[in-house]
Amino acid sequence: MRKHRGVTEDLVNMLEHPTAAIVQEKGCWALINLAINDANKVTIAARGGVEVIVAAMREHRTAEGVQKYGCGALCNLAEAAENRCAIAAATSM
Repeated sequence: MRKHRGVTEDLVNMLEHPTAAIVQEKGCWALINLAINDANKVTIAARGGVEVIVAAMREHRTAEGVQKYGCGALCNLAEAAENRCAIAAATSM
């Protein structure tokens, strides 16, 4: 098993494979866990993580795992007040 490298690796994988639901699901799951840490909440948002998560959820509307873990990641990110505007903007239609 390879060692997990963190936020940047997860976001790059998600950006490189936008149509692969399993990559998006695993990426969102990893971001849920990384976003437990307060510093990571800010880092993920600053590196475009909110937009990447929302794009995954829009691309894979019927993929239960992407939807579940995407929502979880956004919930964890929203715990940081400075991320709420970015989440609102990214999720508005």
